[in-house]
Amino acid sequence: MILIPNYLISILTIPGLFLHVFLHQFICKVLGVSVLEMKYFDFKNKVGYVIHEKSENVKFNVIITFFPYLIMTLLSFLLFIPLILITASSSNSIIIIFVFILTFWFFVSFLFHALPSGLDLGSIVNYFKERSKPDSEPFLGAPYISYVSWLGLVNVYFGLILIQRIAELF
Repeated sequence: MILIPNYLISILTIPGLFLHVFLHQFICKVLGVSVLEMKYFDFKNKVGYVIHEKSENVKFNVIITFFPYLIMTLLSFLLFIPLILITASSSNSIIIIFVFILTFWFFVSFLFHALPSGLDLGSIVNYFKERSKPDSEPFLGAPYISYVSWLGLVNVYFGLILIQRIAELF
């Protein structure tokens, strides 16, 4: 098995990486949550990140964690439609091929970075752990974590359909 270095994956999927970080920053500003630090790309950490203050409002923390997923999945779906149409067309003009490659690149990079990162999930898990009372309440974040796992399957589904459509061309 060939392992691809993280920094190379980050560079190849940079539109999705930038959008993920931007969406965290954007929703923090909309909700009035201060952004303490952010980087779009860092060769040491290999991915971008946003560090924000924790809100006392549970909904705000959940929204900040899952907002990039929701928007990026929607954008991926919107890019999926023209990809299917392009693969169904019989035109081989250079412009169509260029549009296909560009759209495919954005589709893959958005889908790749749509799911909450380990930092996102760690942040929300720690937030809910701090709010849970030992031995009296179940872990409050469990429904959110299982929700992300389920939604990840939706992303995989769209990716597999696209791969199948591309394979049909050959």
